[in-house]
Amino acid sequence: MKTRKQKLDENIQKLKKLNENISVLTSNIKNEELMQFEYKEDTLKIEKNINKSIEESDMPIVMLDEKNKMIYCNQNSWRNINLNKVNILNYLYKNFKNGQECVEMINEVGVNSFKSINLYDNEEKVYRFICTKEMRDNKEIKICIFNDITQSTIIQKQLNDSEEKYRKLMDVLTDGVIIHDMNEIKYINDSAFKIFKIEKNRTNISLENLKRKIHIDERNQLSESLEEVKCGKVSKCINKFKTVDDICIEVITTKIETDDSNILLSIIVDISEMEEALKQLEANQKTYRALAQNLPDGIVVIDKESKDYIYQNKSMIKILKKVKMDSINKFINDYISNEYYGQTKRYEIDKNKSCFASITIIDRKEEQQLLAIVRLLENEERVLEAIKELDLVNAQHHVKNEFLINTSKLLKDPINNVANMNKILEQNKSEFNSKHIENYTKLVKQNCYRLQRVINNMNEIVDVENGVCSVEFVYCDIINLTKYIVDCVNGYLNDKGVYIKFNSDINYSILKIDLDKVQKIILNLISNAIKFSEIGSLIEVYIYKENDFINIAIKDNGVGIPKDRLKFIFTKFGQVDKTLSRNTEGCGVGLTLVKAFLKLQGGYINVNSEEGRGSEFIISLKEFKNIDEKVLVDTNELKDSIFENMHIEFADIYF
Repeated sequence: MKTRKQKLDENIQKLKKLNENISVLTSNIKNEELMQFEYKEDTLKIEKNINKSIEESDMPIVMLDEKNKMIYCNQNSWRNINLNKVNILNYLYKNFKNGQECVEMINEVGVNSFKSINLYDNEEKVYRFICTKEMRDNKEIKICIFNDITQSTIIQKQLNDSEEKYRKLMDVLTDGVIIHDMNEIKYINDSAFKIFKIEKNRTNISLENLKRKIHIDERNQLSESLEEVKCGKVSKCINKFKTVDDICIEVITTKIETDDSNILLSIIVDISEMEEALKQLEANQKTYRALAQNLPDGIVVIDKESKDYIYQNKSMIKILKKVKMDSINKFINDYISNEYYGQTKRYEIDKNKSCFASITIIDRKEEQQLLAIVRLLENEERVLEAIKELDLVNAQHHVKNEFLINTSKLLKDPINNVANMNKILEQNKSEFNSKHIENYTKLVKQNCYRLQRVINNMNEIVDVENGVCSVEFVYCDIINLTKYIVDCVNGYLNDKGVYIKFNSDINYSILKIDLDKVQKIILNLISNAIKFSEIGSLIEVYIYKENDFINIAIKDNGVGIPKDRLKFIFTKFGQVDKTLSRNTEGCGVGLTLVKAFLKLQGGYINVNSEEGRGSEFIISLKEFKNIDEKVLVDTNELKDSIFENMHIEFADIYF
């Protein structure tokens, strides 16, 4: 059992412990009070600094109570206006273009939230208006901040205008422009849409979408190249690809220096035409190389510095087999030393054999090469003699043409005079007491037609040979025209023992032809068929279609043409042996003109003939489709011209 003393000691110890705890607590309380004081001082200091910053801020800051009455404004709030005497809402409404919207925002803002708009005053200034509401001492306080962003807005507008200008510039470029990273497309111009055949209005285009437009075998190459540029392994990559639409493109990619180091710029160039041109150039080069190799003249390409032969064609190798290399080198060195470039110079190889060489050298300055053309002039005297003979033949041909032209001019007027006098005689034959007058006038008329035919043929053959024969094209139904001509001929041949039978596989066909020349072609072939057929014979005119051509066949059962004469009948004056014909005349240029007239109209002529069994001439002219009937020539209006041509073409036939 504890003694009293022991209990007293225990209480004393407890009391000491309690005193120690009280001392610690007291010390802690004092420290806490000191910290709170310091915190309060710091808070007041911070609040003072904040208030000072607000007060001195360039931005107008206004506080409103719940009735929108101003309770505070900083000293810089529109210094020229005493806001304390102004209704702030009325001021905003009157002095800002969108003041009404601003007032509505102040009235609608919620507690602990904020709203903002761009506010435009009447002096073209722009403010970023921010409005918030908070509770202080159970009262609503609205804080309105007006941040002048005029300068930044102007800068932003300039940036936007500049961006829009460059976008428009990019859109008019013929090359595609794409700004992208490894996944997304930041910008793509109109030409890129067109090259990749993507709808222009499509949005959310990724790089993967574009990769799918590249041929599947080349997509990995594109990805690898882009990765190399992105990682900085190369500054630029250039690749050629083929799209799935078979368009050849060249893709040039480089990195754009921005904060985002992964931004890439790719230029897409449609090189389809260039690739086609390169293929054509390569083909042309092969053609020219083959041509150079097979030219009869020797071709040598010489390096200007070393004087070495860097190319020789086959003909040059043959020349060097005939002429010593030293001789050729001597001639070339003389040519170069005298700078005869572009001129043809003649050098003697062998006096006894009258052998010379002509040399022409072209200075290819850009390639630092000389192009030498070497020709052996063997038997030059005979060549010169042949040239003289050819010149003589050409001169004689020219004289002959001049003679034909002059003769036709000289004959034309006398024939017209005879024809006119004969016409007068025919009209007044009743005044003459002669039963033979009608026969005389017919004979004179027919011979006038014969002479007119000769003159026409001479003029036309000269025009054809000189390349001045004109063509007047019209659209015409060839079936109707040919049948009309045959009907006119049958009317002319009535009771003369010859009949023309017309037949056609088709009812209607439009050709683009020269009416006068086609009339002469058909009438000439019918005239020939009559000349070389017996009286009582049947001549057939048959029309049929073959591919895009209309064929008109004129067939007779006459004497035919010997095989050895077939190749001559279309040459000038190439007549069939007269002993095989009836009593007919002709100057031998009719078929020559027929062939020439057809060629002028894009047509041609063929002949099938067997001696003793007759001939078939087939003319072919290209058919035209979908022609408006309004432009067609009316064949009924051609009666006079057909009869005129018929009398002239048939003037050599006597019945």
